[in-house]
Amino acid sequence: MILEELIDAYPEQLWLKFSPEEREKAWLQAQKYSNNTARRQAYLNLLCVKHLLLYLENEPDLQDVPFILPLNDLAIDAETKLSSMWEFVNGTAITIGEIRIVIVPEEISETSQWSVSQELVDIPEWAADYYLAVQVDLENCWLNIRGYTTHRQLKEEGVYETLNRTYSLDWEDLTEDLNIMLIAISFHSSEKAELPFLPSLSSTQAEELLEKLSQPSGYSPRLNVPFEHWATLLVNNEWRKALYQRRLPQFSSTLPPLHKWFDVEEVKTALKSAGWQEYGEVFDTDKEAAFATRFRGYLPEQSIKWVKCFQTQSQPPIYPPVLVMNLLKEVDGKVWILPQVRPIGFIERKRCLPAGLKLTVFDEQGESFIELQAKKASNLIQAEGYFYDSFGTTFKLEISWNGTVVTEFFSI
Repeated sequence: MILEELIDAYPEQLWLKFSPEEREKAWLQAQKYSNNTARRQAYLNLLCVKHLLLYLENEPDLQDVPFILPLNDLAIDAETKLSSMWEFVNGTAITIGEIRIVIVPEEISETSQWSVSQELVDIPEWAADYYLAVQVDLENCWLNIRGYTTHRQLKEEGVYETLNRTYSLDWEDLTEDLNIMLIAISFHSSEKAELPFLPSLSSTQAEELLEKLSQPSGYSPRLNVPFEHWATLLVNNEWRKALYQRRLPQFSSTLPPLHKWFDVEEVKTALKSAGWQEYGEVFDTDKEAAFATRFRGYLPEQSIKWVKCFQTQSQPPIYPPVLVMNLLKEVDGKVWILPQVRPIGFIERKRCLPAGLKLTVFDEQGESFIELQAKKASNLIQAEGYFYDSFGTTFKLEISWNGTVVTEFFSI
């Protein structure tokens, strides 16, 4: 169904549009996280918070202006506090006067239930009066507030799932008409249930937890320790910020992200100052016509190659090893990557790589996922095929030969 038909079918629900440009901007802002799950959480929250705040600010019944609240600190330092929040938990709190609302977004799906992380319900400083259930259609650029619930309803009627530490309600248990909530807010009606205080945590205990939980992983460490310890650590601004920063990738790239490398004029200065050259400046492209890359049986939307030469005192300067970054960009913006090492003179087969030269590619967690080694007469080593990952993902490429090690860092 198109958006207009959905609005007609569900008139009590709130529907808001966003532009493709706003969608792309939110994705680019949602990159400084340790894993793809956290990036996705930040992405959805950024889209939802912006548009819901605009809606609420224009609501005539509300006298107090809503603002982003990083859940347990009235000072707004959104870049750090919200990032350290979204690294671990999905949701954003705002306040209208003294009433706290938590926005909990998810991508549109056919699930029968909506879930809220336990942290947003059982941590006293983070618990809200109201919780908004938002579904986001990224492809068609709209978001739908399916309804709301109260803290009291979540505690009394929500199903607590011990496996993933969430409270869940069926969609039909939500109240669709936001006007009811807004009227209650105008009367400063609180809807919080009573909660016990969290236990204390010593600095020594906190450091032990930070050490244990700071190892990078593809998911939030929120389930790795008992909830009481985790909640006490998380609610402390300094401890949460420290954990967030420790979990970030240990390497970062000073180069433009690879998806920008196709905009040659835009990135040329930055790349050339870092020692990169356009492919045609190093290799005779006419002689390589037969080597033109085809991808999945068709030409990609865009393809480009950038080259970096490595020279050392132990390597004759005429035929240094060369790193070639072969990049393909599909219509949807996805970037495919094929790193390749060869010597100058590759096409004429005048020169081989140093025997034993190694090419290794490491992911954000420092795990190698490509390992190649030149044999005695190799004049080219490259991965078996192109690889890709989400925008913002970082990786490290290492080339070693004859006691020399060269490292390059990239972001996609």
